[in-house]
Amino acid sequence: MAFKKAVSFVRMMVPKVPLLVSTTFSHYVVGPPKPSWDYRFNITVTLMQSFVAHLNNVPVLQSQAMSRVSEVDAPVDPAALVTPETVPNSYRDQAAAIIDQLLAKQGLDATKLGWDWKNDPRAQEPLAGEWTEAREKDEKHVKGRTVLYCKTPTLRI
Repeated sequence: MAFKKAVSFVRMMVPKVPLLVSTTFSHYVVGPPKPSWDYRFNITVTLMQSFVAHLNNVPVLQSQAMSRVSEVDAPVDPAALVTPETVPNSYRDQAAAIIDQLLAKQGLDATKLGWDWKNDPRAQEPLAGEWTEAREKDEKHVKGRTVLYCKTPTLRI
């Protein structure tokens, strides 16, 4: 399994070599896009923009599979406050209506997306998530930073 992931990673990164080289050259010769960007941040932003641009050209199911880096959830800082939550289906219904309107304006439907989002059996399950926030706030961020992490429901066949 680890070998398969390594091969997938290499296949994904080899086409990015010219982008990495040009970004490295530009960073050190011309300078970073923003004065505060170090090399590592510049490369990270460039790669993320490249991957997002690629995800826009593939069906939703494929982009979801490609964007899943690991089967393990991201670790949460042990010092963080984590509160389990469930997103009510009423919010999901409101979001679905908005998405439906936006897709209709673009002339898109589920067949063009590659995912029948209206009839997805996972949509019937509660959308579990958790609020994660810093336990200690610094003077710069008095209100703290909070993230709502929604867990992907598993598809049961």
